[in-house]
Amino acid sequence: MRQDLGLLRPGDEVAVDPRILTNRRLDLVNDRTRQINRLREQLLGIFPALERALPRKGRGLVVR
Repeated sequence: MRQDLGLLRPGDEVAVDPRILTNRRLDLVNDRTRQINRLREQLLGIFPALERALPRKGRGLVVR
């Protein structure tokens, strides 16, 4: 076991910083997902035929 590493306790600043960054990243990912879903709904409202071309999961359009 390494002897140069200290113990982390809940509330330590070193432990809090990664938690804040992780929560911020999760918020950004959730915001982006909501934006994509809103855009998709608007496009499908204008062009219903896109339903067949847009993939349910993944990225990009599926050309058929």
